[in-house]
Amino acid sequence: MLKVWSSIITGAFLLGSVQAVHAAPQEPSAPFGGFAPQLITEENWSAPQAVTGEDKVWKYLESKQESFQISKSVDLKKQLKIIEQTTDEKTGTQHFRLQQYVEGVPVYGGIQTVHINKKGQVTSLIGSVLPEQQQQVPRGLTSQISEAEAIAVAQKDTEAEVGKLGEPQMAPKADLYVYLHEGQPILTYVTEVNVLEPEPILTRYFISADDGSILFKYDILTRATGTGKGVLGDTKTFTTTQSGSTYQLKDTTRGQGI
Repeated sequence: MLKVWSSIITGAFLLGSVQAVHAAPQEPSAPFGGFAPQLITEENWSAPQAVTGEDKVWKYLESKQESFQISKSVDLKKQLKIIEQTTDEKTGTQHFRLQQYVEGVPVYGGIQTVHINKKGQVTSLIGSVLPEQQQQVPRGLTSQISEAEAIAVAQKDTEAEVGKLGEPQMAPKADLYVYLHEGQPILTYVTEVNVLEPEPILTRYFISADDGSILFKYDILTRATGTGKGVLGDTKTFTTTQSGSTYQLKDTTRGQGI
């Protein structure tokens, strides 16, 4: 019976070498919806004295509205929502995280973070904003397929490559986004296939909510082969699959594997 170990690779392993052997082909900007995050560093931008709290964030973003390629006539508060606010206890810096929406549907990759120091000055902004001219979704914002159908498309595609899938590591779900694909905004389901059998797989799929076609997919895992000395002094070869700092190890060199 094939056994699977989850372990953090440390110096305790007598590894001779590790080489990357697989990475799904992908455009670097594709996971962000086709537009990469930008960093804007300010020389301590300050809001008017009467402005406090979250209003500083909005005043700052409004001052940058044209650089986002969004006309001044647009109410940013209808497009951007503050979804998280934290304060660094050591420095007093506040971090405001925002999500962009198009008519209530989140923009994939449309995340911004504004940093405000303890003096109340904006020090930087990092993130992406979908320009106004790319917010018109050609086929509208009504899904033509269900969440379950989108999940089934992803699973069927994976099974066509590796065979029947084992039990998912998390309950499958698919979330709707406005996703920028080849320069066009498309209503899209984003879902993941996450299984350990027949091999460790964690693939993110972008499924058109219009016709169920696969717009894009990429492998979240990093895979590598390694060699090390066994207890008898012989050399062993194994495959490691990384997800964060955790690796899945399989030895299929003997019988049905161990």
